[in-house]
Amino acid sequence: MKPFSYNNKGFTLIELMVVIAIIGILATIAIPQFSTMITNTRLRGAAREIHSVLQQARLRAAKEQSYVVVDFDPDGDGNLAGNYISFVDDNGDFTLDAGETIVSDKTLPTGILLQSAAFGTGPVTYTCFNKNGFPSDTAMNDYSGSVDLANSNYTRTIGLTAAGSPNIQ
Repeated sequence: MKPFSYNNKGFTLIELMVVIAIIGILATIAIPQFSTMITNTRLRGAAREIHSVLQQARLRAAKEQSYVVVDFDPDGDGNLAGNYISFVDDNGDFTLDAGETIVSDKTLPTGILLQSAAFGTGPVTYTCFNKNGFPSDTAMNDYSGSVDLANSNYTRTIGLTAAGSPNIQ
């Protein structure tokens, strides 16, 4: 008579529970890191977007031989709410008037704060690119400066040099 043999294919219940417990522990460690990664990616993306808007405004000013303003407080209330616009300033008053062309109108992603925007000697919350692509007004006053963005973990600064070149720090 042959001895009784078991077919040992598959997993036991204990092995399966150990694997599920290990996956649960790893998920507990990884999920907070994943949400931090998402918010930091949003911050980097918002900084790149502002960098792009500044470059676009500079190129538009030189191309159209006009003044282009990038304003981080478009309603002028002193509250940096996270929206910003760029527009062709036909009359040189640095405010959006009826009939002036809006180049871009953007809002920051959720969780990203516009901490500060300081340009020129004022400082003011807008910059103006002249007909040569330099950040200056009609009287050739320097409008270089920076914008600070933040999330719950990090801060990014978008600088604008006197030559009109934006950079992300």
